[in-house]
Amino acid sequence: DAKALDLVDNFVQRYPTSIYATDIYFKLAGQYFDKGQYTAALPWFVKVTPSQLNPGDLMTYYFSYGYSRFAVKDYKGALPLLNRVVTDDKFGTKATYYIGYASYAMGDYTQAKDVFKSSVQGVSKDQNGYFLADIYFKEADFSNAVETALAYMPKAAPKEVSELNKIIGESYFNMQEYAQAIPYLQAYKGKRRRWTPEDYYQLGYSYYASQDYEKAQSNFNKITAGKDALSQNAYYYLGASYLKNNQKSAAVNAFKKASTLPFSKEISKEASLQYAKLSYEEGNPFEAIGGVLENFIKDYPEDPQTAQLKELLLNAFLLEKNYQGALDLAVKMPDLATKRQRQDLALRAGLEALGDSQYKSASKYLDYVVDISAKNDLAAQAFFWQSELALRTYDYASAFKVLNALEPLSETLPKSLQWLMHYQRGYAYFKSKDYSKAISEFKLFEGLSKGSENLDLEFEETLVRTADAYYSLGDFKSALLYYDKTLQKVPRLKAYAAFNAAMAVGLMGQTHEKISRLQNFDQISVNPSFYAKALLELGIAHAAQDQLTEAIDSFDKLISLFPKAAIIPAAMLKKGLLLYNQSEPEAALAVFKQMGTQFKTSDEFSQARATAKRIYLDLGQVKQYRDWMALLEISIPDNEDLDQESYEQLMLRNANASISEKTSRLEGYLNDFPNGLHYLEVKFDLANMYNETEIYDKALPLYEALIQASSPDSEAALMALVTIKLEQKIGGDPTEDLKNLLSIAQDPSHYTYALTNLMKRSYETKQYTALVSYANQVLALESVATPIRQDAQIMLARAAQAQGADAKAMAAYSELSSEASGSLGAESLYWVAFYTQKSGDYSASNELVQELARDYAPYKEWAAKGLLLMAENFYALDDLFQAHFIWQNIVDNFSQYPDLIDQAKNRLAATKQDPVTPNSDDE
Repeated sequence: DAKALDLVDNFVQRYPTSIYATDIYFKLAGQYFDKGQYTAALPWFVKVTPSQLNPGDLMTYYFSYGYSRFAVKDYKGALPLLNRVVTDDKFGTKATYYIGYASYAMGDYTQAKDVFKSSVQGVSKDQNGYFLADIYFKEADFSNAVETALAYMPKAAPKEVSELNKIIGESYFNMQEYAQAIPYLQAYKGKRRRWTPEDYYQLGYSYYASQDYEKAQSNFNKITAGKDALSQNAYYYLGASYLKNNQKSAAVNAFKKASTLPFSKEISKEASLQYAKLSYEEGNPFEAIGGVLENFIKDYPEDPQTAQLKELLLNAFLLEKNYQGALDLAVKMPDLATKRQRQDLALRAGLEALGDSQYKSASKYLDYVVDISAKNDLAAQAFFWQSELALRTYDYASAFKVLNALEPLSETLPKSLQWLMHYQRGYAYFKSKDYSKAISEFKLFEGLSKGSENLDLEFEETLVRTADAYYSLGDFKSALLYYDKTLQKVPRLKAYAAFNAAMAVGLMGQTHEKISRLQNFDQISVNPSFYAKALLELGIAHAAQDQLTEAIDSFDKLISLFPKAAIIPAAMLKKGLLLYNQSEPEAALAVFKQMGTQFKTSDEFSQARATAKRIYLDLGQVKQYRDWMALLEISIPDNEDLDQESYEQLMLRNANASISEKTSRLEGYLNDFPNGLHYLEVKFDLANMYNETEIYDKALPLYEALIQASSPDSEAALMALVTIKLEQKIGGDPTEDLKNLLSIAQDPSHYTYALTNLMKRSYETKQYTALVSYANQVLALESVATPIRQDAQIMLARAAQAQGADAKAMAAYSELSSEASGSLGAESLYWVAFYTQKSGDYSASNELVQELARDYAPYKEWAAKGLLLMAENFYALDDLFQAHFIWQNIVDNFSQYPDLIDQAKNRLAATKQDPVTPNSDDE
């Protein structure tokens, strides 16, 4: 007890040389030793002088002292003490075992192995097999390690089983017996129940070598944060696993990661090569494919694969439609492209620019093709498209010039382009009003292209333009033949053809036939652009046949159905004149007065006013006439002749004047005659001058005045007004103006413009019911350009999406993605991928995102959004490496989209890896 220890301590301090001191030290140390208090025993063992001990206690001393040092892991101090008792009958066996363990702990495996291989037995359990297996493993004697561990396994304590599995599994791994390694590596529980990256790597590689690539991916995926040699190996074999499973787009990312780590130059090079090849095959959402190939060629110029990549390099730019990049590369590396290849690149670039209506760029590229060589088939195609460009920009003289240059090379063109040359010439002659030559070219094209599906649009246009050309020449019989052909074969132009056919028969003197065709026009079309005019012409035709009641009925129907149409003043004038000629002056006067109220500034009212004046004079009501003029605030000028002469001089002098001179003279006329005979025409011309010179603040009020005045140019003024408001973002909200334009438009292009912009504004203001109505009206138009139709389709898709109608949205986006290109194509494909993900088909969604990255590389925002989708897909598929790789690359490469970067950062933080052992639930 404590009191006894104090007494002993006092004694030895007072009598340190006493013959009893050593015996007391020994017994005191022994008491601590027997209690297992080895740390407390050691100071007393140190004080013992062995030579003073009873010989019978000496072996006990050496063993107890040696074991105490062993127990506190002082193996170096324990070994000489334990070696003194190895031959002792009582302590020898135990001492030998502890010597073996101490040697094992100190890394002296030869000594330890000699002990554990002998017949010596342990003190409490037979652990020799465990230590011996570990020694063999550490000496890289893997075969003996496996044999010993397997033999010992049945006798092993539970806590030893996990480590034995590790020894066996890793030994098999090191002997490249990967299939045998797998079950033992799987059974390992890890240090403190956690696996290290090396544990995952060994199991992953074993699966890879055993051709179980999915399980290999699963394990390599657990090593996503490392930047060491092991991680580089893991990334490389992760890429190889993806490749074996034909998951090429996923392999791209893994090889990219492996290529950036510097620990193994061979792996870096091989990973870079695979990264380059797969980027070329599959596309690359993060880097330009050409740049990836260029980097490998620059970094490994002597590699045997470099020559092959050089062959792919130029085409890589073509895959991404980066034609300017390809041309720049051809200049930088002349051996990559022949002159002909440079021509081909420039031609492709020109056609793309032409398709995007970038006419200056298109002209530059097409000129470059001809500059390289003007005498081959590629030059012929460049000439052809230069002609097309000239036609689109209304430069008909240049179109003829280019077509003449093309003529000697025309045989080198594809047949369809040879035929289209006739169409181009015909169109240029038509626009130049050389109608006879236009007809000749159109007929040649008609004969050649009949039945060719690829030229349907041009064939249809040829029919109607041939009809128009005959009409312009006054050959109404031939015009009628082609209008009727158009009516039968071109549904989208049936309203135009039917109306003009009726006009043609009328001009042939067949008024009854004209009436017959116009009477049922509403069965062909109720489009206000044509139906309103049809009603007007029907009334005129009835009047010509003295069918005055029917004529007035037609005018009344027009006025009722289309009260805002620009031709309403004409209908009212004709109705009033019919009534006047029927000796119904008061009824006629009532119509003219209504015109004065509604359309007092129109040209038709000027005529109506003259007839009304005669009526008032006939009735002897001169005062009433003057009162009416005063009510309308119309002066009865005495200087009408001066007004007319001034206007005629203005038109004559402005014919060849500069814009500034024209503007000044127009302003002068309005100052002199603010309500003159021609003030509306002048206001319109002046507004157009201001518009052309971008003086919008002066143009807008003039256009507004013309609209309010219901002038003959009201529709054109309204079109100009809404165009300024929409494009220049000035003058206030154009919505009501667009609705007004929609209600009065006689020009089909104006009607379509109003409709499409109302549709877009409904989307912007989230008025989805109106949006759907407008979009469906756009799709119902008889003749609508593909881009406009696709705008309507995307609006319907967006509306369905905004209203939560997923099935409708998916169907609309899916239909559009199969035919749209450019930005609309990218948007549509993204949402198809989104809804595919939403349905739980993550792999299919990834394929769509890969298509988005490959085919729409220039549309970076949609590409970035697609990558966010892809990352979520991979996360749902338990592929953490891919998810993290993509999120990190969004952060690194898309700084222009901070919202998307924030999303990626948040997902990275939320999914930080926690590498627990897969057997963590096991004991």
